[in-house]
Amino acid sequence: TPFNVGALRTAAELLGMTEIYASGEENLLQKTESYFRRIVAVNGDCASIVIRSCFSLLPEAETAASLVSR
Repeated sequence: TPFNVGALRTAAELLGMTEIYASGEENLLQKTESYFRRIVAVNGDCASIVIRSCFSLLPEAETAASLVSR
């Protein structure tokens, strides 16, 4: 959801949840990035929610996932 995608995306970066699976299953980084691009980046209300949720995650949300600047 827009309320937790920032935290999940930041956690994926910090925890290195970027492994590529042979089964084709998406890792946490891919899932959150896909959601961000499909839902958040095209919807101003969702983007506003994500930005507000990232304030409590700073500076990690920006240094690890570049969420605020995007």
